[in-house]
Amino acid sequence: LLIAEEYKKNILWSKKLKDAIDENRLELHYQGIHDASSRHVIKYEALIRIRDRDGSVVPPAMFLEIAKKTHLYHHITEFLIGEIYLQ
Repeated sequence: LLIAEEYKKNILWSKKLKDAIDENRLELHYQGIHDASSRHVIKYEALIRIRDRDGSVVPPAMFLEIAKKTHLYHHITEFLIGEIYLQ
């Protein structure tokens, strides 16, 4: 029963991720990395998110493992490279 539920969840998130990619709903969120002594932001890390159809933000914990197991991971990588380096 647990395996069937996990399989069902994987199918659902695989479809949600594919739809998000097809509908350009991937987003980058930048988070500052602070120097411990000065407390100033010294650099930023780019974090991938999905903007769900209802407007909510979906964190990578919900979809990244599924993306790695499917052919969708490279789409995320291409999006990140395009947004970070080519803009």
